[in-house]
Amino acid sequence: MTTRPLAAAAFHLVLGMVWWGPFLAVLGAWGALTLYSGGIPRIEPLIRGAALYLAGYWIVGGMNYGFPRYYLALLPLLCGLAANPAWIPKPGARALGALLLLVLPFAIWAPDPILALNAGLREAFVHQELSQTLGGTVLGWAAWAGLAAGIGWALRIPWAKLLVLLALANILGLGVSQARAPYGTSYGYGEEGRAETLRWLERNVPRGSALLTPPNLGPEIRKLGLRGAGHGAWKTRESILGYLRRERPAAIVLGATENAVWQLRWLLLQPPAELDACRGRFYRIGSYQMCRLEWPQGPIRPPASG
Repeated sequence: MTTRPLAAAAFHLVLGMVWWGPFLAVLGAWGALTLYSGGIPRIEPLIRGAALYLAGYWIVGGMNYGFPRYYLALLPLLCGLAANPAWIPKPGARALGALLLLVLPFAIWAPDPILALNAGLREAFVHQELSQTLGGTVLGWAAWAGLAAGIGWALRIPWAKLLVLLALANILGLGVSQARAPYGTSYGYGEEGRAETLRWLERNVPRGSALLTPPNLGPEIRKLGLRGAGHGAWKTRESILGYLRRERPAAIVLGATENAVWQLRWLLLQPPAELDACRGRFYRIGSYQMCRLEWPQGPIRPPASG
């Protein structure tokens, strides 16, 4: 079993918290501490088991292409821990008005936070534009937090009840944002242009050819009579180079939400000799970038080292 690097683990934790909603996570943790200090029977092993489950998938598994496939198993427990009757606002004009004001930004101007993390920040890191992109993302979230603080102060909402309203607004607002999204909102969160990419391959690549493509395109690739690369081809630099030299793919396709950051940085910015013809020539469709390849006759030998 291998664990993720610290930076990757931190990224996946933040992404998971955004899926749940940071306010729901805070309420759940607070509720767990309240129940534990109250001596509720058998609550301690339940909390420990939940923490162990979360830590295991966070450190080892992480998000599944931006989707919390395994994290969702803890969501009912998290909601139960957060459901303290004393924290729940009474239904009324004040609570509903505050909730509406907090949801509206998602429908009007606020960016999808999961898209910003899983697609925006990944690409910004690849192209070394992290500070600029991160600044814009943080500014948008800070504006929303400022709006929430202002609503809480103006309406004199206790902070525990305000957290509940924020948790609800986060869930509802994210749902609104995802409902009108032109991009994928499950695996490969933020994916765009899959159908157009497949049409490009159908037009530009002869049937029977091998391709170096993300594994998520595998089923559609096979329907086109083409051969895509499996997960094994993408594991390391050596496995990618081995696939290139062995299969001589007719094209390479990279996905901003499918490929690892190290793969994107290497193949786009500092490609190996086998892909030197694609340097600066990648064609973009949505979240995908692609390039046709032409191979010389005869065997391909690795470039001499040193």
